[in-house]
Amino acid sequence: GKQQTPLEFLRWLAQADLMREVDLWVAKQAVLQCHAWRKAGFTLPLTVNVTSGTLTSESYLDKLVKVLEQAGGQVSVELTEDALVEDAQALHTAFDRLHAIGSKVYIDDFGTGYSALSYLHQFAIDAVKIDRSFVQAQHSERGVQVMSGLLRFCEALDLQIIVEGVETPEQLAALDSSAELIVQGWLYSKALSGEDMVAFARHRAPAAAQRDNAAAT
Repeated sequence: GKQQTPLEFLRWLAQADLMREVDLWVAKQAVLQCHAWRKAGFTLPLTVNVTSGTLTSESYLDKLVKVLEQAGGQVSVELTEDALVEDAQALHTAFDRLHAIGSKVYIDDFGTGYSALSYLHQFAIDAVKIDRSFVQAQHSERGVQVMSGLLRFCEALDLQIIVEGVETPEQLAALDSSAELIVQGWLYSKALSGEDMVAFARHRAPAAAQRDNAAAT
């Protein structure tokens, strides 16, 4: 009956050795959402956070792959940097199996955990999500330099780039990259339900098309 913060709740689940079950439940919900969207004539890729224990367990990896393959490549996985220090061979196997069903592998909160620089060349990573702390630090010259360095680094490795925590037009304008950037944050909208997301995307689509046409001319 006591309300807990997400951090405390997740810590309790980890201590109870239940995170792998949570991973599977979240993956199933994401797949169900994809199916519901398809019935409505709408598609949108999703990513779900997965813990290293799920990816390095043969039995749980089997269960995860069986769930995600039902989405036809529309649901991918995110894991934090510290997961890369786990069983390397097991992670190679997991990433290969995920790629085989069309799912991608994202590194979440990039730059805040263990240094993943030495691991990126070892694993088939598709994208990195630059942590919001680097966006917030751009008010200083040093912060701008660090963000620029991160973007150049990801570009050199031909990684897809997602920048977290973008909430203002100024923060968006400060992101200078030759790559196509995806931003995550409250700049365009706060969190929406699955049903509201369909209406939101369809409402924005004509405006986005007009901007693209104007840029092309």
